[in-house]
Amino acid sequence: MKRNKFRQLYGIVAIYAIPLIKRNPIWMITSLIIPFSFVVMFYFVGGKNLSVQAPVGALTILSFNAGLVNLPQYLVMSKFRKFHYYFISAPISAILYNLGIAIAMLIPTIPGLIIMLLLCYILRAKFSILGIGALILTILLTWAIGSLFGFLIGMSFNSPMYISAIANTAGLLLGTLPPVYYPLNYVSFAWRNVLLIIPTVSSAHLMRWALGTIKVSIAEIVLSCVILLIYVFIFTIVVQRKTQWMES
Repeated sequence: MKRNKFRQLYGIVAIYAIPLIKRNPIWMITSLIIPFSFVVMFYFVGGKNLSVQAPVGALTILSFNAGLVNLPQYLVMSKFRKFHYYFISAPISAILYNLGIAIAMLIPTIPGLIIMLLLCYILRAKFSILGIGALILTILLTWAIGSLFGFLIGMSFNSPMYISAIANTAGLLLGTLPPVYYPLNYVSFAWRNVLLIIPTVSSAHLMRWALGTIKVSIAEIVLSCVILLIYVFIFTIVVQRKTQWMES
């Protein structure tokens, strides 16, 4: 039974990931333009100490937007082309389908994540075993939240045109306006805890702590972790209720 489910998951991932991988070079270039722009701009303004913050923020955006921006667009396009209904009629659970398409959206972003990590290393971020472990867990949590958010958007609209506009706008608002590419420490202390409610801000804050680019208090680390876990818990419940096609 477990082997059969693994094969089903592998099939879903392959079906959705292969088209993305084929066009990955172009997609990766466009997705890295903004991070590299911030690196150059921050370098001229504040040198390496500031420029290293941009690729850390890019780690958050790439992992988050894999779910928030890419996933709902592919989900709606598969519905539009009737491809989605082949999975509904097949003996595949909704949870397995959701997990498969979410993983498929993450795979093409891995080269970009590696490039950003190398850039962090070049700009003298501090790597440690504990930090790398915390970084990987934060990336996975960020991807999970973005994917769950993307599923909610994808299940709320059926027009590919609307989905593209909404997903891209949400990605820009959550990635460029709040302190993601730049540290939360640059914001007034009175606003820091409020801004941590935004998942991308909490994620970027944890990643900067994991890579040692800024000093983060224990209270802020705990608060950021709790906020991300709450998002995962709530979004998981909502998405499960909306996608129970086999169980209902």
